[in-house]
Amino acid sequence: MAIESVMKQLRGKRLCLFLDIDGTLLEFAAHPDAVYVPPQLVADLRTAYDIFEGAIAFVSGRPVRQIDALFHPLRFSAAGVHGAEIRLSPDGQIMQTKDAGLSQELWLDVMRIVQLFPGTLAENKTFGYAVHYRNAPQFGPSLATEIERLVDAARDSTLSILHGHGVVEIKKASVEKGWAIEVLMQQQSFAGRTPIFVGDDVTDVPAFAKALELDGFAYSVGHSRPELSGSFENPMEVRAWLASLVHTAEADH
Repeated sequence: MAIESVMKQLRGKRLCLFLDIDGTLLEFAAHPDAVYVPPQLVADLRTAYDIFEGAIAFVSGRPVRQIDALFHPLRFSAAGVHGAEIRLSPDGQIMQTKDAGLSQELWLDVMRIVQLFPGTLAENKTFGYAVHYRNAPQFGPSLATEIERLVDAARDSTLSILHGHGVVEIKKASVEKGWAIEVLMQQQSFAGRTPIFVGDDVTDVPAFAKALELDGFAYSVGHSRPELSGSFENPMEVRAWLASLVHTAEADH
């Protein structure tokens, strides 16, 4: 979808922004710590924060403290680990969703599975255990099967599995990004505005749905979804759109 078409959809709206990070604002990397954050993106996000009077938040699978480190010195409202963590304002505390934590025993089991698949990587987010197979895609199906067997054997109905781009993640079923957007929309900075959510993965489906439910807009990255407002080809196009959004809003002001 052309950036001009997206801008036309949004014209005249009092907006707030909810942004996924990996695969949306930033290209994927071999390791989660190896992603590149373009300086211009940081500058555009800082300007967006000022123009939209703080009505901008990251909604990501990453922990909030990791988000802060990536975009330092920026500090926004944020939902981390798919909503297991939430910070309602930039200067607020990081709050944990009740009963969102996972057991250490489950983590040890995940580590044992990873050792069976060379080139895969386990990430302990406290509220989510992610296994990345981007560097060993041939193991994706077998790895996913082993994780599914592990969760089935746990006989814990509160657990769920997310299948993302090159990753399989275990989390609590009650934790999802749509809930996080609903909570953030009740905060003063966001209330009364039209929400935009941009994401790239099946992990973002609840957030897409919530943005549309709130009479907002939802855009996917990398592939089109007919039920959404539109799509971007890649993170570079998302960054170009964000720059256009910022510059248009500056001109309006």
